[in-house]
Amino acid sequence: MLLRNVRNDFNLTQKEAALSIGVPLRTYIRYEKSGDEKNLKYVKMIELLKEKFEITENKGILSIETIRKVLTPIFEEYGEEIDFCYLFGSYAKGYAKENSDVDLYVSSSLTGLDFVGLIE
Repeated sequence: MLLRNVRNDFNLTQKEAALSIGVPLRTYIRYEKSGDEKNLKYVKMIELLKEKFEITENKGILSIETIRKVLTPIFEEYGEEIDFCYLFGSYAKGYAKENSDVDLYVSSSLTGLDFVGLIE
């Protein structure tokens, strides 16, 4: 995986990425341009960015925009079968913590296994 792709996945500028992993901006830019995936420092930079910014079930707080990006294609797939969706709880109030879950209320005409497919 390319360093630039990892940085872009986390919506970071080169300056933000360099600061977050503790290297000078020029150094970061040089490594990003090189694309040398065999270089140990290059690989370590990728690891550090992922360690700091990657969101898992146990680490990290999602942005509202990230939640929207994940949900939009799902709602487009189900089209008219979904009436509306509300975000509630700590994320809606702006108090989300690392262990917070995303609470959604979905109004839909789907039932049974079709509804389970939406939830999955």
